[in-house]
Amino acid sequence: MYEESRQPVFMLVSPKKAEDFLAINNFPGQRNYIPKKGRFYADNMASGTHRRIEIAAAKVRENGMHYLMNGQHNCQAIIIHGKPYPAVISYFICDTMEDAWRLFATFDVHSTRTEQQFMKSRRGLFVDERLHDIPLRILQCCGTALYALGGGTMPQFVRSTVRKKTEKADLVDEYVDDVLFVSQFREYKHLIVVGCVTAIIATYRRNKKAAIDFWEKVGSGEMLTRTDPRRKLRDALINPLYLGKSRGGGTRQKVTCNLCAAWWNSWRSGKTRRGVKLSAMNGMVKFSD
Repeated sequence: MYEESRQPVFMLVSPKKAEDFLAINNFPGQRNYIPKKGRFYADNMASGTHRRIEIAAAKVRENGMHYLMNGQHNCQAIIIHGKPYPAVISYFICDTMEDAWRLFATFDVHSTRTEQQFMKSRRGLFVDERLHDIPLRILQCCGTALYALGGGTMPQFVRSTVRKKTEKADLVDEYVDDVLFVSQFREYKHLIVVGCVTAIIATYRRNKKAAIDFWEKVGSGEMLTRTDPRRKLRDALINPLYLGKSRGGGTRQKVTCNLCAAWWNSWRSGKTRRGVKLSAMNGMVKFSD
């Protein structure tokens, strides 16, 4: 857990104090410093239009380290400004690095922290160490796919925002086997897109052995005839114009997932088909066993 270790401190932060805060600006997943933004804040400080700044720092009991949680651009701005500036400083104590990560996720004052930044900072904290070396792109796709699937096989792709900023990373931590399965196909870039990753997880949950046979061939394309559903799906996923020309069928994630489901069902049933009409798909296509 995390909690405030003392009452917030209201003070003038000098350039030297700002440097002290920046010395602990090493939390994993922190946004890169943007010089243009730092200069903009400094100019506002000089003109008197910048409001009182907010800075947050935390100590982690687990490793004894201190981290800057919020305020790096304002600290840089004070250094550029060259004069003390009013600030409110919050101090926190966290039991573990994961607690610090959850605290980090609560700060979103001036610019939205991206899902990539949250996933990057969580990667080394996952309980299962096998997740630590999985490429960030795969973790991100899996997080979104798992958010759509939950514990089932019928995804719901929604445009609404995630209820908690930590939720997708939490799902990666919960469904480790699904993520590790997707990671087997990391060398096939055309498979590592959200709609396709969703289908990979759904088929894995339906029939693990069949899913391996199916996606390995969709990935490699080896020894496939022109009429093989796996070949047809592979060709569609590799062709950047195929999905781009589709009309209807919902979002690109939904369309891609439905495309995968249609060719999976064709392959599992042994019934060949000429093609898939994406615009005719109104809902989600159910994955067969």
